[in-house]
Amino acid sequence: MGDHPTLCGLSLAALAFIVPTTLDLFTGKPVSGGQDEASYLLAADTFAEGRLANPTHRYWQHFETFHVIHQPTYVSKFPPMQGLFLAAGQVFGGHPAVGIRLGTAFMCAAIFWMLFVWLPPRWALLGGVLALGQFGLLGYWAHTYWGGAVAAGGGALALGSTRRLVDAPSGRTGIVLGLGFGILANSRPFEGLILALFCLAVLARASRKGDPEYRRATLRRVVPPVAIVLSTFAVAMGVYFWQTTGSPVKMPYQVYQETYSPYSLFQLSEPGPVPEYRHDVMRNLYIMWESRPSPFKQPLTYAIDEAWKLAWLYAFYFGVLGILPILGLRRAWQNPWVRFAIVVVVSIMSLSLLTFAFPHYISPVTGLIIFIVVEAIRGLSQIRWKWMDGIKLAALTLVLFAVGLAIRLELHLRPLFPSGFKIQQAEVIRSLEDAPGEHLVFVRYLDGHIVHNEWVYNRADIDASGIVWARDMGPARNAELVSYFGTRKVWLLESGRPEGQTLPFKQEVIRLEPYSVGADSHNDKDQEH
Repeated sequence: MGDHPTLCGLSLAALAFIVPTTLDLFTGKPVSGGQDEASYLLAADTFAEGRLANPTHRYWQHFETFHVIHQPTYVSKFPPMQGLFLAAGQVFGGHPAVGIRLGTAFMCAAIFWMLFVWLPPRWALLGGVLALGQFGLLGYWAHTYWGGAVAAGGGALALGSTRRLVDAPSGRTGIVLGLGFGILANSRPFEGLILALFCLAVLARASRKGDPEYRRATLRRVVPPVAIVLSTFAVAMGVYFWQTTGSPVKMPYQVYQETYSPYSLFQLSEPGPVPEYRHDVMRNLYIMWESRPSPFKQPLTYAIDEAWKLAWLYAFYFGVLGILPILGLRRAWQNPWVRFAIVVVVSIMSLSLLTFAFPHYISPVTGLIIFIVVEAIRGLSQIRWKWMDGIKLAALTLVLFAVGLAIRLELHLRPLFPSGFKIQQAEVIRSLEDAPGEHLVFVRYLDGHIVHNEWVYNRADIDASGIVWARDMGPARNAELVSYFGTRKVWLLESGRPEGQTLPFKQEVIRLEPYSVGADSHNDKDQEH
């Protein structure tokens, strides 16, 4: 089957779409409970409504929240590509979860397309199956709105086209290279830029060492389509930035960082001035939770934190196959493309030492990681020991991978923490949706509140939403908002973890009750400063 690349790619994409969608029948569609997820869903809602940005609401101070800007427009801070996939699912599939499936299907097909030129056909198919099992069926890339798969697919397009262009210049492949770079620029711009520089360095080296005809063909066939595609992306990005921030060269991410965070994205830099916050919950996140050990003032703490981070990234990407690159490194190292892959992966993983890093941050190199694993299996399959040959070892490894996949499936179908915040939030939202009329919910956080358990997220069109979530800013400010929304039923939601009370993982004590402005004289922590 590995000799039929189109069929293989389509089959992997179909499985990546169908299997998680089928699992949703048992577990329900993914529920947003994370700050990043809610921001991506805002982007999806905005794009689905046919807009690039939403106007700032008259009472936007009540709606300030994490990873969203309200000035000069109301939009997600994140690059738009993940939001576009979710919007496609919302428009064409009726739910943004369909966009998650589109992303994982794209990733699996793209990684196989990449591996088909980096490996023999059947080994490329093995790599595609590993990518499907590790990232496309289970785990948070396939069942949350956080992303990861789209950037992984963009990186695979860039790497697959780079390898093909080294062999033969082609305008069609040049178009794919430009698409890969464009997807990376709009999903993981920093890590994508580093990967793009590595790809361009490989192409420059091939051009310098190639014969004059290769160089002429590259200039004639490859450079024009790449330039056209990248120029198109650049214009589109400039328009998006202009519509969202008022400047064609300033990202919403930059506006958000300047507005709310005293910390640079890079850990080696010192904190800047502390912004003025209107809400204590936002101050707590950026001043307390995002405070980080200094590599200069706290070197041991910093080193321990970074060691845990690298171990987490390695475990996420390699899983039960993590020992293979170590065992098979000696033989695999003889392949110059393996050396290139290891250098790129180590470089981008090392850059994560300078920043916060979740696994999806380095997703552009997912295809290279799969390539390294498959090359290690190939190398081990050629070894002969007295007690076990390489083929048996490779087969045993794949059995362990299948067992690990089955365990992950069982945990997915039986959630490990059924009383977590996502479940609580979904139950409250469902009760409000079942109640007649439209609702305005003021949110007040009590002592012990977990800063990541955020309630205040709204849809792109706040006024047209069935439920509007607003921060409690005291009786006078709340009264203005109640008057603005007129006939909505008004509620007060209080959430916290009282001292001395034992609660399940991430769960809080939540109280939802009707709210009366005149009866509220509480001067809580989240009033305007």
